Amino acid sequence: MNTIGTDERNFCTLAHLGPLVVWFFTGGVLGFIVPLAVMYWKKDMHPFVREHARQSSNFQLTMLLVAVVLFGFSFLTFGFGLLLALPVLFGLLILEVIVAVRATMASSRGEAYEYPLTIQFLR
Repeated sequence: MNTIGTDERNFCTLAHLGPLVVWFFTGGVLGFIVPLAVMYWKKDMHPFVREHARQSSNFQLTMLLVAVVLFGFSFLTFGFGLLLALPVLFGLLILEVIVAVRATMASSRGEAYEYPLTIQFLR
């Protein structure tokens, strides 16, 4: 029997798709805030919500770290690194949209989802 209700699934959806909305307004810098807020606000609601929010937070923090490293590389190479950084960042944006949609679909089915290429900052 599936004990994951509509409220839990809605908060998982917020944890996965919220960063995309925040990304639009902040350029990807604060995308980790929404899933982190869901994780701490609803951690006692259901372990399912906490796990999905934790996975999303870790992915967003990983993407932020990659972006900071790429822009640092671009700065150190006096801008020539942008020739590498911009296509990689564009690819990461596409990856972010794809995995967020897949994670949302998994949470709506009541399934666990683990983001690819993610450093586990939060346990």
